[in-house]
Amino acid sequence: MTAINRHDFRETFSSHLTAGLNGASLRYATQLYSRPPFFRPMLTIVDDKSKVHWIHGRCTRKWDGHKRHEGIEANCHDNIVGALKAFGVDEHQVPLDTFNAFMVVDLDSDSHYTFRPPIIEKGDYIEFRAEIDQLVAISACPASTEINDYAPKALKVEIRPA
Repeated sequence: MTAINRHDFRETFSSHLTAGLNGASLRYATQLYSRPPFFRPMLTIVDDKSKVHWIHGRCTRKWDGHKRHEGIEANCHDNIVGALKAFGVDEHQVPLDTFNAFMVVDLDSDSHYTFRPPIIEKGDYIEFRAEIDQLVAISACPASTEINDYAPKALKVEIRPA
């Protein structure tokens, strides 16, 4: 998932700033921040049933985290770029910074990361409150890997009025 200011595409979600301003955690946050020079909250987490996420980047057609080489499978980056294109956002404006909801990642002693199956149950959710008018694009991992317990699953998204 990534976010872009609806009225100024230069203001985008920053995984680096979000991790740093949430106790240097790559796994949990209470607010998601935009990149410099904006430095402001874009989303606030109101309720989070899992509290396990991956605040980092996402797989692309050039780097597929499961194969570590250029792949032919669908990937989250292309899904997100495609979703934002309908709103006039060009690929070069789409940040690679990502809040990977429910993704379980381990870091080893050499800081290499590995993916594990999700620990959430059907019906678990994360609720956000938008702090600015923005576009949010999300992709459920389309790869058949441990990230989604070897079976891609749909995400249910609800948008409620303020």
